[in-house]
Amino acid sequence: LLDQGWELGRLLKANDFAGFMDCLKTFFAGLPYQWQSTDDQSRYEVWYAGMLYACFQTVGFDIRVEEASLRGRADMIVLYDDQVFIFEFKMATDSDGVGAAEVAIQQIKDRGYADKYKNRQQPVHLIGIAFGQDSRNISDFKVVTT
Repeated sequence: LLDQGWELGRLLKANDFAGFMDCLKTFFAGLPYQWQSTDDQSRYEVWYAGMLYACFQTVGFDIRVEEASLRGRADMIVLYDDQVFIFEFKMATDSDGVGAAEVAIQQIKDRGYADKYKNRQQPVHLIGIAFGQDSRNISDFKVVTT
């Protein structure tokens, strides 16, 4: 888990978001199906977000989960290497994963999750991740940098 967290951080720092998603997919692919099929919790994005949280927490990143803003709560915010990464997670059927990643980005924008970080004069990356219910992994992602 420690190595996984550092690798994910390295990829974020480099803004290699495709590599980040590939690394995360590999991590999720190693989770036993029994953990995901015996509990309804596996159908919710919080289960996957918790796995990512554990990776980042293990290496000591500045992580903020369910951080409130004026119009809602961001699923996860990571402050790392003078950059801000705002994550929004969505569960989707595998066939609508692409739309769910876009919905996640739009939610970040509509609810102003990035607004409180504008004065930092640091890159802010909006990251929408869609998890497929059938594939039990990332079905799509989208990144917008402001």
